[in-house]
Amino acid sequence: MAAVGDGKGYEGKDVQMQVKEGDHVIFSKYAGTEVKFRKKNTLLFPQKTLLRL
Repeated sequence: MAAVGDGKGYEGKDVQMQVKEGDHVIFSKYAGTEVKFRKKNTLLFPQKTLLRL
């Protein structure tokens, strides 16, 4: 992982991130959203689509 957000609220509860910067993760071939950030293509993923190794 290159970077990780703070997590978010879900149904009135705080959801902590289960992955952290530097973790190795796997994801589905079609998961994520590709965006251009600082002239680089970057993939954004919701936490629920990642599996930590």
